[in-house]
Amino acid sequence: MTAFTSKATGLWDAEGQTTWNEAGHPQAADTVENQAGDTVTCDSPAACTTLLITDGILDLDTFDLTVSSDFTRNGGAIDTGTGELFVGGDVSQVGGTGRPSITQTGTSTLSWTASAANAMEMLTTAVGAIITTAGNVITRSLTIEGSLSGAHTVTINPTSSNWWGTQLGSFDCDLTISNAKDRDPGSEITVATGNTVLITDSQDATLTPTPYTRLDLADCRTLIKGTGAGDVCPIVVSGFFSAGELVLGDDNTSGSGLITVEGSADIDTLAAGDSTNTNNALILPGSLRVRTTLNAQYMDFTADHGHLHGATLTNATVTGELNAWGVIEGAGNSGDIRHHGGAEVGAAVGTLCGLSCAA
Repeated sequence: MTAFTSKATGLWDAEGQTTWNEAGHPQAADTVENQAGDTVTCDSPAACTTLLITDGILDLDTFDLTVSSDFTRNGGAIDTGTGELFVGGDVSQVGGTGRPSITQTGTSTLSWTASAANAMEMLTTAVGAIITTAGNVITRSLTIEGSLSGAHTVTINPTSSNWWGTQLGSFDCDLTISNAKDRDPGSEITVATGNTVLITDSQDATLTPTPYTRLDLADCRTLIKGTGAGDVCPIVVSGFFSAGELVLGDDNTSGSGLITVEGSADIDTLAAGDSTNTNNALILPGSLRVRTTLNAQYMDFTADHGHLHGATLTNATVTGELNAWGVIEGAGNSGDIRHHGGAEVGAAVGTLCGLSCAA
């Protein structure tokens, strides 16, 4: 094994101690440090044991680089181009710029606390990989083939469609989806129970977002809100949506949330905002089961012939026709609420049909 340190700008494969202080060039059993002021460019597929960037610049160009152990970016920059960085050990970002595409392949840790401008372009956990967060993570897209878990937040800040790749493995972290806009997630999203999911954006409610085919956030606290004053984050669910506690907006910001359920949804509780945050909205042409309470104060409720199952409903001013199945009405409701199966206002009745029933 040789410990290679860069000495000048040059090619990875360069011999004669032009790029490296040591003779030859790095091979799979060697360690590499890309030092300050040096730009090292890969000119063929490359490999090493550990990779440390200390204020240098690494350019993969069109080639893959395989690091069998740990990769650390401590300042400097990395540009994977159309290549990819495969890392078998820990991945950490202390500082620096550039948006690499990284695949983690082993049992290891991950921390990438860069700004949005320097987020990873793509993060993939390979089949069989067991990755634990050692710090917060930010990426433009995410593919889960192995597992990703830990007590830190993973933020996806997409700039294009198909930012959530095929999910074959498990995702067990707090999740923030920022700047989602009308970009197609690209795949179904499933988050393990007990996590917090934040879906946020800075836009108005006039944009028709690309529908999510499936958001499986069962037993997660899910918050949908605009990022700032006057912002509304609109989400459309065309397939299935589940959550524990669902909050549209919250009491810490004037940004609001709007959710349209075109398919079916199953949540524990639903509430919205406060007196300073009243631009929240629920649009229900589909079917919604709320297992405990739906407090519609501080939200617009457009039923559009939708079906509500099992909730205790309060403070709802319903626009359009709402078909209520096993719903208990509390105080403050008005509008066209049609109880089915003999349900009466204030009566505790059982659910008469499942999520797919029709009027």
